[in-house]
Amino acid sequence: MTFKTILSAPIAPTTEHKHSQPPLLLELQVPVVLLTTEGLSNTPELLQMLESRYNITVLERSYAQSLQMFGGTHRYTVITIDECTALIIQEMEELAMEKASDSIVLRLMALSLQYSCCWLLLCVNKGLGSEYPFTREVFNNLVLIYSAIVLFGLKSEDLDIKVVITTGVADTAQLVCQIASDTLTSSKRDPLTRLDRSWLSVAPSEVRACTTN
Repeated sequence: MTFKTILSAPIAPTTEHKHSQPPLLLELQVPVVLLTTEGLSNTPELLQMLESRYNITVLERSYAQSLQMFGGTHRYTVITIDECTALIIQEMEELAMEKASDSIVLRLMALSLQYSCCWLLLCVNKGLGSEYPFTREVFNNLVLIYSAIVLFGLKSEDLDIKVVITTGVADTAQLVCQIASDTLTSSKRDPLTRLDRSWLSVAPSEVRACTTN
């Protein structure tokens, strides 16, 4: 018995996600300011790469109370691209836990109350070559997550959820920049108006500080 491995032909980039092309924001060297939860501080390499390579500045904000109810905030990060789009960087290691799919689906449902488009980036920090990440538990949770997303999408046409698997910090940082660039170019609003976020401050507002406390 012999096993033969055949490499498939490279997939051409689609109009929806042109990951192989450099992001427009990177080409134009346009600075971008994004809001993120404090979970990003657990991956300083990703934070440094976003700021140094892609000119993306992030301002930390605490998790919403609805997200804190579902635990594991140290295992994922929520990045706000704009008022309609959120990006979740989820560690693949959590999917190896029992009933991890329930927590992730509940997080997506909580975010759907605020956003109409959610990107779920399942990040394999060790890389696919070092250790096979898709164990039986991970695969079962992935199936449950995809099933829940399909059913949730059938009931709600106003929510768009996209799932992408990334390998390593460099791939994740490039995807964050690509999604931010695609969101900007696909918007009907003036790009200069969207990029002008001088009203954002490192310190939270008085209203947010009162609600947090």
